[in-house]
Amino acid sequence: MERQDRIDLHKTKRGIASGAPGRDELIEGVPIIRTVSDEATGQQKTIEYIKDGNNILSSEYRNTTTPSSSYSAQWHIGQDVSIADTGTTKSIFVRDGSYVMDIKILITTTFGGSYSINIGDDGDVDRFVSGWDETTPAVNTIISPGTTSTAPDAEGGIATGYLYTSANTIDVNVGTAGSSGAMRILALILKSPIISNWS
Repeated sequence: MERQDRIDLHKTKRGIASGAPGRDELIEGVPIIRTVSDEATGQQKTIEYIKDGNNILSSEYRNTTTPSSSYSAQWHIGQDVSIADTGTTKSIFVRDGSYVMDIKILITTTFGGSYSINIGDDGDVDRFVSGWDETTPAVNTIISPGTTSTAPDAEGGIATGYLYTSANTIDVNVGTAGSSGAMRILALILKSPIISNWS
């Protein structure tokens, strides 16, 4: 291999492999970077691993393009949930001490038939939305059903937010199944708001 070929080889961008490395993959003092899934949240994290004797040390990288302040509310989105079958699906993980500020529904597949959907958690199945049954919402439409008004697309009297003092999940409960359709939940979640004290 010529010198230039060796230089080009070292410049090649191969990306970051997935999954935590096994002990046999690590060489003493040589770091390995991997992307792994957080079992609690399902989000991807970038972790550096290094072998130190019998110990394997790790350090997590932070994305510098995302807001660094813990006072910033961020939107979270869950996986597709079919409305063609009744039952409850865990959609979005919520850490303890988090404020859920808003809930929205993204239509991903055309709805068919009559249906009824609740959005809540294991303590209250319809904490945010109760019996939502809008007629044939369009695909890619984002709907705000969790409001306290009686305007179109709203379910009157349902809370728009909630403070979780312990970890939980925001769940989609299909009470009455439609003939077809799928949706995703979006949740605006705030962690550690700024406390204002007035004397």
